[in-house]
Amino acid sequence: THFNHGNILNFVNYEGEKVRPEFSSVEDMNESMIKNWNAVVTPMDHVYHLGDVYFGHGKDSSGVRNILSRLNGHKRLILGNHDDGKDPILHQFFQKIMMWRMFPELGVLLTHVPIHESTLHEKAKIKYNFHGHIHRNANPSPVHLNCSVEMQQYTPKTIEELLTQMPR
Repeated sequence: THFNHGNILNFVNYEGEKVRPEFSSVEDMNESMIKNWNAVVTPMDHVYHLGDVYFGHGKDSSGVRNILSRLNGHKRLILGNHDDGKDPILHQFFQKIMMWRMFPELGVLLTHVPIHESTLHEKAKIKYNFHGHIHRNANPSPVHLNCSVEMQQYTPKTIEELLTQMPR
């Protein structure tokens, strides 16, 4: 989500295209993502956030708390490269914080960064890697799914919905 990250509005992908051209301001971006989140996530749902929750560590904790407190669901975090695993704000709003989460019954591994294909194998019953990190860039391979908010219409999706995007 990169909540409160003003500079992300200037980021470009490998093709030179803006990563988040839909938004005119950080406030517009934050409010759009909160609205989209709460439109599909109920207070009882479990949500896995694939990392890089917010920016501005220590600068505006009340603003970040306000954003995270408004998001429905039981939130679980797969740590991103911009997340601090000791951050008290993250611990306040996320029930669990982890490096990865495996769903062998679905053949899915959740990570922040895409992992190398060779680490997915039949013994672990993992066929797909759902990840964030690469924003509006293409999937590294057919077994990867870029779940960055930019690629998912800034809206959380169920694992079952995401599986329909994968080759069978």
